[in-house]
Amino acid sequence: MRQANLSANSYIGLLIIALILGVVFTQDVLASDTRLRLLTIEPGDFTPTFDPATTSYAATVDNSIDAVDVRGVLNDPDAILTVNGLFSEDRELILVPLEVGENTINVLVRAVDLSTETYTIIITREAP
Repeated sequence: MRQANLSANSYIGLLIIALILGVVFTQDVLASDTRLRLLTIEPGDFTPTFDPATTSYAATVDNSIDAVDVRGVLNDPDAILTVNGLFSEDRELILVPLEVGENTINVLVRAVDLSTETYTIIITREAP
């Protein structure tokens, strides 16, 4: 009887270790993903064309455009997205008001492991 309990306890211990290692392995694979799959502004387009490895963009909009919608699509759905400090759900549009002249929009991706990547869009709103 004693030997059966030891085997059951050993089995449970190994199962717990396997589960912990599985969770750690999964988090290591996903946790550091700070990339966006897509980044857009509406109305308008920025240059260069979006590439997840490129973090700086620029756009010019007419004076009649007093705000843009910014949308980021996360590569890792467990990451957190903010636009100029405002929390954004994945794929959600965030309205950002524009002043005449240069406007900096910071899109921050925070991974599960707390690493970050900031995508910056400089939008120039033309004078009247």
